[in-house]
Amino acid sequence: MEGNESGAIIFPNWGRMNAEIIYELKREKYPFVLIDRYYIDLETDYVITDNKRGGYTAAEYLIKLGHKRIGTIHGIECTAVKDRFEGYREALRDYKILLDLSLVKKVPQNNEFLKEEPSNGGLKLLLHTISKNQGKRTNELARLLKISERTIEKQLKKLKQQEKILFRGSKKTGGYFVKS
Repeated sequence: MEGNESGAIIFPNWGRMNAEIIYELKREKYPFVLIDRYYIDLETDYVITDNKRGGYTAAEYLIKLGHKRIGTIHGIECTAVKDRFEGYREALRDYKILLDLSLVKKVPQNNEFLKEEPSNGGLKLLLHTISKNQGKRTNELARLLKISERTIEKQLKKLKQQEKILFRGSKKTGGYFVKS
């Protein structure tokens, strides 16, 4: 964060990819609230819609129209999608309709960052950012990604250990580059 704000409202729109950032904010006791998503394994403040009820209501509407073969299509794995799916399943169960898994479709995720676990996703995002901003210093990368310099330093260390990046130039004027 920039340092002049007193808190943040965060929409974690990349599934678990930005979980590392949320964990860091929590560790630093930075005040924030999540919108439309929450992390099952991390206690945070959040504001969500009743996604489970929404999934139930949508399925129930189709059932009341006489439909029996009702499918779902979803992409990114996140709590909102999981809750909607649970509501859909409950409606089928309540109306005595068997769940047909052949009607449950998952759309492939186009963004390769979304496929990673939080720590790897953070590394992949940083590596991508460096590749698009060759020569940037730690503080500049932190500003671009809106992540603390301490977190960026940890991630840079991992990328250096994996020999994916290198630092060129002097300590005062040099920056990070992706190894070719």
